[in-house]
Amino acid sequence: MRVRGAIIAAGLFLFVVMSMAALSPPPREARAAGVVAVTDFMGDRGIRAAADSAAPPRNPVKLIFVHHSCGENWLSDDDGGLGKALRDNNYFVSDTNYGWGPDEIGSSTDIGHWWSWFRGPSSTSYTGALYAESGQHSSYSRLASDPGGENEIVMFKSCFPNSALEGSPSDPVPPIASNPLKGGSSPLTVANAKGIYIDLLEYFKTRRDKLFIAVTAPPLRDGTYAANARAFNNWLVNDWLDGYPYPNVFVFDFYNVLTSNGGSAYASDFGWETGNHHRWLNGAVQHKTDGGGNTLAYPSGDDHPNYVGNQKATGEFLPLLNVAYNRFKAGQVPAPVITGVSPGSGSAGTQVTITGSGFGASRGESHVAFGPVRATQYFEWTDARIRCAVPEGALSGWLTVVTAGGTSNPFNFVVPLDVVASSCYFAEGYTGEGFQEWLCLLNRDPAPSRAQVTYLYADGSPPFTVDYPLAGDSRTTVNVNQEAGAGRDVSVRLESDGEVVAERPMYFDYKGKWDGGHDVVGAASPAEEWYFAEGYTGEGFEEWICVLNPGDAEAALTFRFQTEEAGEQVRVGYAVPARSRKTFNANEVLGAGFQASLAVTSTKPVVVERPMYFDYLGRGAHHWEGGHCVMGTPALATSFYFAEGTTREGFEAWITLQNPHDHPITVEAAYQLGPGQGNPVERSYEVGAGSRLTVFAADEVGYGKDFSAALSSGEPFLAERPVYFAYEHAGLAARGGHCVIGAEAPAGEWLFAEGYTGSSFQQWMCLQNPSPEDAVVEVVYYTQEAGELPARTLSVPARARITLPVNEHAGPGYQLSTRVRVTSGPDIVAERPMYFSYGPGWDGGHDVVGCAVGD
Repeated sequence: MRVRGAIIAAGLFLFVVMSMAALSPPPREARAAGVVAVTDFMGDRGIRAAADSAAPPRNPVKLIFVHHSCGENWLSDDDGGLGKALRDNNYFVSDTNYGWGPDEIGSSTDIGHWWSWFRGPSSTSYTGALYAESGQHSSYSRLASDPGGENEIVMFKSCFPNSALEGSPSDPVPPIASNPLKGGSSPLTVANAKGIYIDLLEYFKTRRDKLFIAVTAPPLRDGTYAANARAFNNWLVNDWLDGYPYPNVFVFDFYNVLTSNGGSAYASDFGWETGNHHRWLNGAVQHKTDGGGNTLAYPSGDDHPNYVGNQKATGEFLPLLNVAYNRFKAGQVPAPVITGVSPGSGSAGTQVTITGSGFGASRGESHVAFGPVRATQYFEWTDARIRCAVPEGALSGWLTVVTAGGTSNPFNFVVPLDVVASSCYFAEGYTGEGFQEWLCLLNRDPAPSRAQVTYLYADGSPPFTVDYPLAGDSRTTVNVNQEAGAGRDVSVRLESDGEVVAERPMYFDYKGKWDGGHDVVGAASPAEEWYFAEGYTGEGFEEWICVLNPGDAEAALTFRFQTEEAGEQVRVGYAVPARSRKTFNANEVLGAGFQASLAVTSTKPVVVERPMYFDYLGRGAHHWEGGHCVMGTPALATSFYFAEGTTREGFEAWITLQNPHDHPITVEAAYQLGPGQGNPVERSYEVGAGSRLTVFAADEVGYGKDFSAALSSGEPFLAERPVYFAYEHAGLAARGGHCVIGAEAPAGEWLFAEGYTGSSFQQWMCLQNPSPEDAVVEVVYYTQEAGELPARTLSVPARARITLPVNEHAGPGYQLSTRVRVTSGPDIVAERPMYFSYGPGWDGGHDVVGCAVGD
């Protein structure tokens, strides 16, 4: 039972398991006896007697601290010394700070943001990264060796602005569904803050293998909201965990510790009987709140606590942490283990048998989770066997068993789609060091749909299938590094019950020498033939061929290179196992020094991409470093269109023409120039049998021009347009290259899944009208932040190309997909180049021709 009254302390015993010399408290006045309150601080009080020890753990324990500037000071060896104290108590400490993690979630640590971290739609991504983090993002001493595995302890703390709590402590707590603080910073009231923390327990009780430490926000100097802050933090310590049965949550009242001092801001009352404290005293937890005020007693010139206050907090926190950890370990039940699931897929209502151990003799409060959805119908529950029904609303993903011992190892369970309305494939993909891969999904249906993504691995690991629910007319972004796992060569198969378009942008620091990014639209289906017009195995270029075999039988491959130097070169003897992906180095398969197109033939349907990484010298010894990637085409065509193209300073554009036939062909080219730049330019090119021809655009249209291109031939061929650049515009400088295969024909509608108008990204939309009549076009943006934006209408003049600056046209700060639709007049061609400085400063650009829908 919780003791709410007060007792008179007969003596003082403080077990501080750390170097007291490091605290360096100033000389103290004579100490007077005071009134203290002894409280509990975590659930499952039945295990306290056996576990109440302030001794540090025997073996190193991994701890992650989520914080901002106050936490950074607290950790610092030169300030609060918390990092060093944790080290000396056998904790291996990592931390997050501003800009950390997926979506830079580390920048968001206000009270309402904790809902996003632990309960929001991206919480699986955030917590996965949090548990896996082992790096330092501020300066402090820590254990030299990482003990391995996930972080077992999660500390999280908001900064001092979160002590400005408005409202009244007696206000009713809103349900989480209508809590306006959820995921944000305001309105910050006592009731809203309580609602956030109450809801967090729903997640914490599913991860009883983790110890969660809620550290209260430090006090403010200003007393306007001090009484509310005191009431809220007392509620956290004394009431929040009432009825919570598990020993995996602990509150440390950092606020309270910092509201009393030893007589001045730089005099500590650490170890005193008087003052405000949260500490381990005489074998019990003492939360004493009547010995000081409600405002910051250790100011540093602003609301950051000074080093004396931080050192007091360190001294009081460490013994409490050790007690909390010992209680946590004593109360743990071994987590359940799944060894089999049968069947491995099924729709709602399908009976599933789960075998393993540690499930418990009866279900009680335990459950089976199909992703975020719990099973509700059970037919059998024993310690080694469970039979249940797939629940309504279940999604493909991880199936787990959750008991008092924690969450089991996951098994991949697939909930089949009722109908497959669209599909696409990506052969390339890598989540290793120096690479960040994403999937951008546009649901162009007004109704919600489900995107079922299967990740296929090059190392032969079993595929992993997961569902992503998509709202109607919406854009969704998937972090492939988080979903597929780190360090994987991975391909993707996507199927949906709606009309979904997908792109796969990747950003990289290739081999630590060439950084940039590339992007492709997914292939609609596997095929037995694939073509590429571009390719170069010369010095400074590394070309790869990524082949996905999604079928059930091995695929044998033949590579036919059409070179400018030696005609056609054929390479055989290559294969890709079933349901796998394999990567071939073209520099090795073909040999060095070739300008080459490529035709790939396979004995089974496959998907083929061609990523290239480079240090481009070009016509001026430029050293423009980066990479580009192209999804191959399964068929040649008699015409190709390119909406984008420029020969301005800092750009070198090329057109590569592939002729895989055994006879020469002629390709006619028409270049449309920018407004006021001259009349169209027409050229004719002969491409030899089994050969490739390279055209330098500036030689054809002149320098300083913007152009679109239309190419045609009486026989099927292929055209690509690689562009290399030193882009400079509106404060952004980016060097690299991008490449696309042309559109086979104009279309009445074009879709783009990817798009971003945030800082350090600049997006453009190039619209080409090769017809003699004007076209009226409607542009619609689907944003993750604000939903569908109002349609914009514009005119594309006859035989012209216009360029939209999307950062201005849509507005800044959006993750967006785009639909370009002709409302009157002839069909057009749409292309979307983007330039960027991504994350760690990986600068470059990528470009795609949109997905054509037609009239």
